[in-house]
Amino acid sequence: MDKASRAIRRSGAKLRSLGSGGSADLNVMVSELKDMRESAKGFMNAQNSACQDMMRWAANEENRAIQDVANHIAELNLLWTDVQKDFIGHLKEYKQMYEMVLEGEKHVLQAKDNLNNYEQKETKLRKDLRKAEKSVFKPKFIMFCGSGKRSNEADLRNLESKLHEAQMEREKAEIEVTERIRENEAVKMIRLKEGFVRIAEAYVELGKKCSTVFQAQKDVAMEIPDVHGKELEEVKYTGSSKTQNYLYKAKEKLHSYRRESFRLNPPLPFPTYHCQDKDEETDDPPPYSPIKEPHPQWQDKSSHVESVPHVSPRVKSVPQVSLTPPCPTALYPALPSKESLDHALSAVKFY
Repeated sequence: MDKASRAIRRSGAKLRSLGSGGSADLNVMVSELKDMRESAKGFMNAQNSACQDMMRWAANEENRAIQDVANHIAELNLLWTDVQKDFIGHLKEYKQMYEMVLEGEKHVLQAKDNLNNYEQKETKLRKDLRKAEKSVFKPKFIMFCGSGKRSNEADLRNLESKLHEAQMEREKAEIEVTERIRENEAVKMIRLKEGFVRIAEAYVELGKKCSTVFQAQKDVAMEIPDVHGKELEEVKYTGSSKTQNYLYKAKEKLHSYRRESFRLNPPLPFPTYHCQDKDEETDDPPPYSPIKEPHPQWQDKSSHVESVPHVSPRVKSVPQVSLTPPCPTALYPALPSKESLDHALSAVKFY
C-alpha cells in the first residue's frame, strides 16, 4: 500500500510539472523531501508513544530501580525529541531551498516563452511583408487605378513599421532571457552551496546530540544492579544520584552545543601595504602624502630634536629651527624666513 501511494504521489508531482520545461525531476525531488520530513515526524511521534507506554508500565512496577531508570530515560527521550524537532526544521529549510530554485527556473521559462512569442510574431510579420511586397509590384495592380497601389504601399509601410517594432521587442526579450539565465545560475549556485552545507551541519549536529543523549541513556541503564549470583533480597539500588547526574550532564552538553553556522558573506577586503623608500617621491594626493623624514645630518638621533650644527652643549635654550629641504606639498607649514634664521644663529655662541 505504501509503495502504491508513493507511486501515485510521484506521478502527481510529474503531472504538476507538465509544461514546466524540464523541471519534472525537481518537482519530484521537492515532493520526496516533503515525504522525508513527514516520515521523520512519524518516527519521532512513534518514539514518544513508545516512551509514554514505557512510563505507564514502569509506574505500576514495584521495583524502585526500574521506576527510577525508566523515569530518567523518559526525560532523556524528551531531550531527544527536541533534537529531532530541530532537525525536522532544517529539513523544511532544505526543501524550501529547492522550492526557491524551482521558482527561479520558472522565471527563466517564462522569459523563454516570452521570447518564443516575439519570434513567432516576427516570423509572421516577415511572411506578411513578403506577400505585400509581391502584391504591390504585380503588373495587374498597376494597370488599374492608382489608388489601389497607394493603399498597398501604405500597408507595406505599416507592415515594415510593425516588423521593426517586433524586432526591437525580440531583441529586448533575448537580452532579458540572457540576464535571467545568468542571474538564475548565480543564485542557484549560491543557494545550493548554502543548502548543502547547512543540511550537512544539521546531520552533524543530530549525530553529536544523538551520541550525547544515548550515551547518557546507556550510563543510566548501567546503574540497574546486577543480579547474577546474588540473592534478590540482597540486591540494593544505589544509583539514584548517579542517574540524576547523568541526566544533568546530558542537558548541559545539549544546551551548550554551538554549531558553526555557515554564511555566504563576502570576505573582508585586506588592506594593501606599500613599502616605500624614504627618498622615493610619490604622487599621492594630499592629505594622504607621507611625511618625509628629515635628512640624517640635520637630525639628532639621540634626542630626536632638530638642532643647529656646531652648537655648544653648554647652550641650553636654543630655538628649534628646522633646516630641512622644503617639502613638496603645500599642506605643510612654511619654513622660517631668512631674518628669523639670522636671529636664531646670532643667539648661538661658537667656541
